[in-house]
Amino acid sequence: MGYKQFILLILLTSFVYCGVSPSKVILVDKIGKNFLFRTNSPVQGNSYQMYELQEAMAKKISQAGYQFPQDPKFHSYSLVWLLDSIKQKYTEDKYFKNHTEYQFSHYPIFGSIVNPNSLPNFLAKFLAKYYPIWNHDNLNIITQELRDNLLKQEETPKIIFFHCIAGEDRTGQVFGGYVMRYLNWTYQRSLDFDNQVEDRNIHDESKYGLNWYCYYLNNQGKGGDCTYEPNN
Repeated sequence: MGYKQFILLILLTSFVYCGVSPSKVILVDKIGKNFLFRTNSPVQGNSYQMYELQEAMAKKISQAGYQFPQDPKFHSYSLVWLLDSIKQKYTEDKYFKNHTEYQFSHYPIFGSIVNPNSLPNFLAKFLAKYYPIWNHDNLNIITQELRDNLLKQEETPKIIFFHCIAGEDRTGQVFGGYVMRYLNWTYQRSLDFDNQVEDRNIHDESKYGLNWYCYYLNNQGKGGDCTYEPNN
């Protein structure tokens, strides 16, 4: 990529954030008084759409037959990394610095450029055995933290949410890791769900990242058939 193309990319990524998309605000899990959501980025221009996000969450909670908690705590987990957009990260960081009543965690997710299903099966299984050592994303860490946070019951209810930018790719990767590990979903069900959140399939690197985690979870009797390939 040349210098001019790099500058153009930076400029474009400064204007692609459209704020909360209600269709991508999805209730993932509920334990006690706490709720877990996946969303797209709440950043729109220079603003962080917390009010709009709460409105969308309240609707999804009501549709699920629950009542939106009064004055809940919020904990956001951002999956974006700096080169996604300096503007995105700056806007989000600034918002949470100015709203200390909310919690914010940052777990940059990259996915994988290697498709485990392109490798000999014995090699994919061997590498998956040591997944927590070599894999940057290590979905064990963030899914464990999300689960522990959800399990921790405090006087004030919590709404926990995680997002990338589009709410489709890395969000789908973390979502798939969570539901396979804790809700006993299969890799096929997780990937099929991810692929219908938007009118396209999740990007290959996010799919491969989820696929590696499936192979790792196979060692614990979870994930189902990791060789599944959806029909395009």
